[in-house]
Amino acid sequence: EQAYFEFVNINEMASGKIAENERVYVTTTKVYDTQNKDLEVAKNTRKEIGFDLKAGQARLSVVGFDDKIKNGYTMSRTVNTFQPFLFNEYKRAGDGSQPVFELKSSNPVLASYYTPTNNRVIETKGIEYDLDLGRIDAIRTSFKLNGAWMRGLTYDKDYYFFDDYSEVDAEGRTHVGLYEKEMRKQYNEGHVSALRITHNIPELGFVITLTTEAIWQDSKWFSFGNDSIPVEYISKEDGMVYPFDPAQKDEDEFTGIIRTVDERQRIKEYLSSPVFCFNLHLTKEIGDHLRLSFFANNLFSSYPKRELQRYPRQYYTYNKPFFFGLELSLKF
Repeated sequence: EQAYFEFVNINEMASGKIAENERVYVTTTKVYDTQNKDLEVAKNTRKEIGFDLKAGQARLSVVGFDDKIKNGYTMSRTVNTFQPFLFNEYKRAGDGSQPVFELKSSNPVLASYYTPTNNRVIETKGIEYDLDLGRIDAIRTSFKLNGAWMRGLTYDKDYYFFDDYSEVDAEGRTHVGLYEKEMRKQYNEGHVSALRITHNIPELGFVITLTTEAIWQDSKWFSFGNDSIPVEYISKEDGMVYPFDPAQKDEDEFTGIIRTVDERQRIKEYLSSPVFCFNLHLTKEIGDHLRLSFFANNLFSSYPKRELQRYPRQYYTYNKPFFFGLELSLKF
């Protein structure tokens, strides 16, 4: 796949001073191959340990796991995907009566594109559990509980590329700051469970299932390395990588590659109290061949809100939308 960049050298299409049939529009098109010939097949390493316990009709299954992907796929920029180009712009010379042009400006710019890489690291560990108490005949009810606790870590192995202050106009282009590798790491931790209670009413041919879904923990946070001063930079002059001297951070040439650190990103988002969602499923057996079911998800239309720690008065809403319906099954 190719990356295309079009640089407008002359654009007289909107000029009212030049006859329409004499207006000139000239561009330079640069094409770069985005293929990464060193791309590898991503590999996942998984470790598991678990046990099963059984007492009477009750059964407990617990599995602990640890997953690691060290070369995951991601579309990203690299030090080789910034291509230098001398962007020349021209204007009509003289009184404009003749199509003679002179150089208006000449500015070095960097054209950047994304390429598939193996820079993504994903680590996930956790515990999954499944408890089946079986059917208690005295109350004609069965209980099943399953859930999982998981903790995840995601980050990119390469530099953090910063050119957010680079402008569209050529003269406003900046160098590209290279912040230390693995600068920002994202963590998440959660604990969810689902309790299913199924009750039989044989006299009426009813089977009622109430599922209680719970979110006990939902946390997200970041850790940062040196996120305020680049360690190197890509020069817009030649596309080469040079060391960055922190003493240069206030110089006009380099202020455009100095990040403004958002301290709010260091605040941990978390759930202060559990969130519950109730789902109902009611099945009626009609004869030997017909089954009619009614279901309602989020039975009580509960939509708990969590205020964001980083952005007060902004909220995250939990639970899926209320939904209900009928199912008709025919058995032969």
